[in-house]
Amino acid sequence: MGQEEHVKGFATVSGLVLTISSFGDGQYLKRSGNVLCGDTPAGGGTPAVSVIAETSFGASVAVGTTLLYAREDHTHGSPTDPVPAHVTAYNHTLLHSNALDHSNTLDHAEVHGNAAHSVSYATVSALSIHTAAASPHTGHEITSNKGIASGYASLGVTTLVPTAQLATGTANSAVFLCGNQSWATPPSSGGGPTTILVTADAQNSTTTLANCTGLIFALASNKSYGFNFYIRFTTPLNTCGIGLTLNGPATNYVVFDAYIPISSIAAKTFTYTIYSAFVLTTTIGAANSSVLAMIDGVIAPTAAGNLIVRYATAIASQIAKIKAGSFGVLYALN
Repeated sequence: MGQEEHVKGFATVSGLVLTISSFGDGQYLKRSGNVLCGDTPAGGGTPAVSVIAETSFGASVAVGTTLLYAREDHTHGSPTDPVPAHVTAYNHTLLHSNALDHSNTLDHAEVHGNAAHSVSYATVSALSIHTAAASPHTGHEITSNKGIASGYASLGVTTLVPTAQLATGTANSAVFLCGNQSWATPPSSGGGPTTILVTADAQNSTTTLANCTGLIFALASNKSYGFNFYIRFTTPLNTCGIGLTLNGPATNYVVFDAYIPISSIAAKTFTYTIYSAFVLTTTIGAANSSVLAMIDGVIAPTAAGNLIVRYATAIASQIAKIKAGSFGVLYALN
């Protein structure tokens, strides 16, 4: 604006009349009473000579009241770096080594958080002793004891204990684990009883004992056995019985019972402790009708040999037949 006066004054809403005095470029209008006149600004304000330090935590907020201003390159300061003090006080390498398992023994947040400053930790020397110890944790096995004498068993790729750590010897499908911690072959008697079946009739028409070759078992020496013979026989007369006994190898003992029916409702039992002893019965239930006799016993041979049933007719020339379907069962007891 120039200095030439174009407006002499104006009235306010309230009716007050203000007159305008002269003012020049760079000036602002300033009211003085009822006159508006030009005035020159006094300058940019007064600079401050200090600022508030902000080097500690927890400072309160404040808007401020002073009219003093701060310069553009001012600062408020910063807190002291806390890390060097930690580096001096602790072996930082050890803190992160395998000596401390953060997942199991320490909460990692406690190591580096504020809680770390309120609890006590082992010294560097104590941690070094701990890591150097062969077995620092009681109640736990160390891995070097795995699979060794007086240690503990390992697990194979199938999560099973290796057979070599269960017993001595070689494990395979043909052996079993014994109570003496060895892999052993099952004894020959482990497969269950042995049986024999008469497939064709045998006959004897004399009172002299004859072998029934369909009822025979091979015995080993120095073993113990139990046996049963089930003998289906006939004679041509109801007044003609049969004699039954055994023959076999040398023994420590042999004891057997011969059970022979003498009628449809009665039978006789003969007990023998020697081979080829026999008694002839004089009757049977009915002529030419099947009768079931039995021989049961135990034997402990001292030599290998055959255990065989022997039989004879009670009346010479009358045929006693041991019929097909008769059978025997042998039990190896050791």
